[in-house]
Amino acid sequence: MEKKLFTIGEISKIKGITRKALRFYEKIGLLKPYRVDPSNRYRYYSIEQFVHVDIIKAARVMDISPMELKAVFKNKDTVELMEFLDSQMEKAARKMDELRQTIRRINAVQKSISNSLASAARKEVYRRQIPPRTIVTLAFDNIASSEAAIIEFSRFDRIIEEHRLINTYESGIVLKTAENGVIPTQIFNTVEVDEDSDASITSTLPAGEYVCICYNQENAARQSNKISKYCRRNGLSPALILQVELLIDVFSIGPGFVELQMLV
Repeated sequence: MEKKLFTIGEISKIKGITRKALRFYEKIGLLKPYRVDPSNRYRYYSIEQFVHVDIIKAARVMDISPMELKAVFKNKDTVELMEFLDSQMEKAARKMDELRQTIRRINAVQKSISNSLASAARKEVYRRQIPPRTIVTLAFDNIASSEAAIIEFSRFDRIIEEHRLINTYESGIVLKTAENGVIPTQIFNTVEVDEDSDASITSTLPAGEYVCICYNQENAARQSNKISKYCRRNGLSPALILQVELLIDVFSIGPGFVELQMLV
């Protein structure tokens, strides 16, 4: 009794693979039908070839070229095939890690923009609870101009990359109170840490209730005066003052909105 064979149409439906793909794999010699009827040229595949189709489909998902897989199939060596698939799965695992990191970066950008838009929409003083933030910092000492500030802030990209941290796209300046007002002491960039990160250079901004106000170049003095009056009226002495750049328009160049955050 002849073993059960499947037409190209049947195997296409059963295995979820197009006839065009099956014909292509036959043409290049990767997966030839078990039998071709000489009278009508109908192609038939055996049930043993189902696993071949599964391997080919998995390989294509992992971006393994059909020609690369053909070279392994040609030898018909199961041990060699296993070793080849092991090496390809290791590559795929590394790619998956890269994709997860990319997704986290994209999510961080979206979250930063969303939070920035919400803050910029508020024109008066407001309070909000902010969770602890992991940051990397640089001293403010070398910043004597806006050009110098840009250079210093750009250093964070290299630092974050070298220590395998995840940029959350929130940066700003740490200020402290002095007799003549407030003075900058550090610049910072918030980050996230995962199992692959070197967190030795990070520190933490404390969680708590922050009194906030947003401003830009045009209304900076007016908004600053508002929050100062608010703190005096409510007897508040900020334990920490932050000037945070808001990421509102990723395509704009130059000064934008800033949120002044005072931990009370």
